[in-house]
Order: sequence, then structure tokens, then C-alpha cells
Amino acid sequence: MHRDSVGDHPEIKVLILGSSESGKSTLLKAMKLCQKGVFSRNEAKSFAKIAWSNTVQSTRAVLEAMKKLEIPLQNLANIRHAHVIFTQPAQIEGSFPPELELAVTELWADPGFQKAYRRRSEYQVLETLPYFASHVKRLAAPGYIPSQEDILRTSVKTTGITETYYEVRRNDGAGAYFRVIDVGGARSERTKWFHVGYTVDTIVFTVDASAYCRLLYEDETVNRMAEQLAMWESITKSSWSYFASFLLIFTKIDCLPEQFEAYPVADFLPDFKQPESGSTAEHVARYLAYLEDRFLGVPTRHCRRRSLLDADTGRQ
Repeated sequence: MHRDSVGDHPEIKVLILGSSESGKSTLLKAMKLCQKGVFSRNEAKSFAKIAWSNTVQSTRAVLEAMKKLEIPLQNLANIRHAHVIFTQPAQIEGSFPPELELAVTELWADPGFQKAYRRRSEYQVLETLPYFASHVKRLAAPGYIPSQEDILRTSVKTTGITETYYEVRRNDGAGAYFRVIDVGGARSERTKWFHVGYTVDTIVFTVDASAYCRLLYEDETVNRMAEQLAMWESITKSSWSYFASFLLIFTKIDCLPEQFEAYPVADFLPDFKQPESGSTAEHVARYLAYLEDRFLGVPTRHCRRRSLLDADTGRQ
């Protein structure tokens, strides 16, 4: 174990890894909430422009996909709303103007837009669009401060290496300091992993459970689940992870029920036995058991301990 100490308490180094959009940032925000109980007002305000930008950019992604998929807007009056979306900057600053609120509301209600969104596995779009579109009136309200749920659902691409510190104490005064290290999951960022991997005690690997029908951002010829499996095998077999224990976390479980209806798992993972009956909860449980077998069944040389945490913080 590569364990230092801070004062009288040991420092436990935790490295969070996973592909892009696998839920690493959401996990970190959830950890912060568990530690602090609530985001401060100033912290919450800082997420407003992220929520705004996520909403606008996701709406734009669907509109762009409509062109490629040759799906027209059903309400011709929405063409001007599409123009409003396309003329927005990448980063929304200051406020969410009324014309943007109206554009998102009307476009989300358009049958053509909905048809394109249902085919979202064929292009890249954040899965949080339905949430923010349904709350756009609140996002556009003067003095908007994101709720904890809003914050958990925001998405920002991680680049470089970031570190967060947590102190955990028991009632008897004993405790430990956790140094949590987050490294970007894009392919271009993965060369940085081994620089910090040698000295960590635990590697947390996040797996987007809903990725079975999605393609990779960096390479739209590669299935995201296949990429995650390859990453897991590479990490657990790497020499730099020899002394680390592993924690495997499945994320975005809340997306599965709706996704199963549109995209049957067996269509993308032929070895998965699609249940012919049973409740949605049973289908989800069976799929997660399948994923557990796939990931924990990977033969490894250096995986001293492998655990599974079924994590759904309300938004993973």
C-alpha cells in the first residue's frame, strides 16, 4: 500500500477512472454531498451556466442529428426556434433569456424533435436533456440557483488531473484523509493514468451501464461498452495498478428502463439472454448481473480485490 499520513491520520489515495461520460464527475459531486450535506449557495450558483450550456448544446445536438437523419420539424414555426439555438455561444453566461426558454420548450414538444431524440444512440447527446428541458422554466427564472439534483445532472468534460481531499472521522476520533484523484477519460487523457496509478491505494472504475447501445465520442465506429471492457482489462492487468484494490461502479442505472424499450440489450450484446417476462426492475437486475459477470470475469494478474457497487445517486 502506498499510504502517507496527514497528522495522526493515514492518507488513502483513491484514483477515479472511466471513459468519457461514464459518471466520474457525478460520483465526485455525490461524494462531496455526502461529506458536506449540501452545496453552498456560491457553489450552487457556479453550476448555473453549466446547466444552461448543457441544455442548449444538447438541444443543438438533436437538431444537427435531425439533418443527418432527415427528420424534419413537424411544426414549421419551430424553425425560428431552431435558429435561436444555433446562434447561441458554446457557453451561456449571465442568464437564460426568455427566447431560449421558449425555443427549448417548443422544440422539445415537437414530434419530429422527439423522433430524433428517440434515435439518440445514433449520435452524441447528453442523456440529461429530458430533465433540463422539463425544468427549463425554472432554469430561466431570474436569480436561478441550481438545486442539488440540477448539479448532479450537469456535465463537464474532465481534462488534466484534479485532486479533492476528504476527511472522515469516527465518533472515537479515529479517521483518515482521502485524496481523490480524477483524470480525464478521453483517449487523449489516458496517457496520464500511469503517472498517478503507481502510488494509489484504490482505483475506482466507473462503468456507464447504459452505454451498450452508444458509440464512443472519439470514434463513432466503437461501441462504448466494448471500450469500457477493454479499458477495464487494460487497467487491471497494468503493472502500475499492481498494488491497488479495485472498486467497480455501475452508473446511469436510472436510464435503463426507458432505454430497454427502445434498444433491447440483446440487439447489441448477443450473448445476453433477453428475459421474455418479468418486471422492469427484474430486467435491470438481470442486466446488471450480466455486466458484473462480464467485468469481474476478466482474467487479471494484479487485481487483489474486486468489488461491485450498484450506484444510483438519483443521477449517475
